[in-house]
Amino acid sequence: MTKRQIAAFCAGTLVLIIVILGGCGDKSENLVIGDFAYPLHVGQV
Repeated sequence: MTKRQIAAFCAGTLVLIIVILGGCGDKSENLVIGDFAYPLHVGQV
């Protein structure tokens, strides 16, 4: 591989990582939808 191909591969990989990590955030602050929420631990109601 030439230096130009390696640079293009690295730039593409960096852009892909940024796009994936950018979509991972949870913007929702309200975890309960409606009146029902699943218990997180045994015995929780």
